[in-house]
Amino acid sequence: MSHTCAQSRRILLVNLDVAFPRAVYRLLWMLREHDVVVTACPVEEEFLAYVCGILGVNRDTITLVVHDTLLTGEELTSPRLARAVQDALAPGHASADYFLEPCMLTEGVSRLSSSLGIPLGNMLRFGSEYGSDLLNRKSHFRQLAVGVGLPVPVGSIVHDADALARALRESLPATGTVIVKRDNDRGGRGNAAVTIKDIDCVAGTFVTHRAAADPDLQAKALWEELTGSVKTALVVEEYHDHEVSFYLEFLIHDDGSFTFVDSGTVDRRRRGEPPAMEWIGLHLPARLPGNELVEATLHCSKLVELCARIGYRGYINVDGIVTPDGRMFYNEVNARLGGGLSLHLIGCALLGDGFSSRHYLMSLRDVPPRDFVVLRQILADSGLGFSPATEEGIVVVGYDPTLERTTECLLLAADPDAAKRLERDFRVVLGQKG
Repeated sequence: MSHTCAQSRRILLVNLDVAFPRAVYRLLWMLREHDVVVTACPVEEEFLAYVCGILGVNRDTITLVVHDTLLTGEELTSPRLARAVQDALAPGHASADYFLEPCMLTEGVSRLSSSLGIPLGNMLRFGSEYGSDLLNRKSHFRQLAVGVGLPVPVGSIVHDADALARALRESLPATGTVIVKRDNDRGGRGNAAVTIKDIDCVAGTFVTHRAAADPDLQAKALWEELTGSVKTALVVEEYHDHEVSFYLEFLIHDDGSFTFVDSGTVDRRRRGEPPAMEWIGLHLPARLPGNELVEATLHCSKLVELCARIGYRGYINVDGIVTPDGRMFYNEVNARLGGGLSLHLIGCALLGDGFSSRHYLMSLRDVPPRDFVVLRQILADSGLGFSPATEEGIVVVGYDPTLERTTECLLLAADPDAAKRLERDFRVVLGQKG
């Protein structure tokens, strides 16, 4: 979003469906001067000052509104929330001087904007009609992707357990594994794998089931597991082993034109018990050969153009994979802020626009929990913190003040080898295996 009302002040609405500090903190990298930031999670002053310092934003111009419940659903229509935001607006500025920028475009966001007296632009009008549902549901993605000719895995959209059983019978023989996707979920949280292979975890899923002798009974149980008998759809697709999982991010502007923002590859490792392929980081730009990146950009541009024609405005990213034999498949579109946007914005702030042509960024989402002040001192004492002189080093992207969850850091380096050396040195300083 960040695409509209360049002359207006902004209300940045961190309307995530979780209140984890790390998730909220990483979105503070979107800050601009004079922002009013609305969040359901308190923000530690030391970290806010750190972010502002790196971005070159005057901390004194930032106003925080901390709400005590998640900024989702009916809570966005709360008069109490509207009053708190209204009271935070700068003296001498009316609500009409602001525009509302959400992290996720929903119907409730449009209602909040109306209650604040902020005119609805194209983006919020689209949201008021549940327009983003057209793009963020897995079933709709297949329909739109097929319509513009994107290669997607062979599969089907099913609406009941009987159709699911039929899809399992049809799809399992091809690759030995299928993914069954909940229609409206994120981060693999609603995806299950069914396999005839001797494997116990599959990338992009939260659980892996061995194929049962009776597909009808298994389909009935799986339908209940993923839907709870709610009337909805599931997507069933052949699963392909892949060497690269990547995304491309774009920005659709108010006039419907769009620009390429950045690309990245996803780093996953087997973790936990029961085991899962956990997302542990991103690499920017995507580690794809030049011809594959061009091909992916051309493919994704077709879908992004369609989304623009439908009426969506803002950031949008498309996920895909590359199989060992070089085939590309696309599996999802996210009409919201992507996981790599914060990293891209840090890169722009420290290295300048177009940094991807001369630098390499690698995020680590599995850094052991540390108090932020302590971690910042460790980076300073070790010389591993980002240095403008060398244009290399480490930035803290987000963390959990309760120390219950891991910290996320970003490594900025000249190339992948330099980034790996930086990671090795960092792990050693933290007392991990180098």
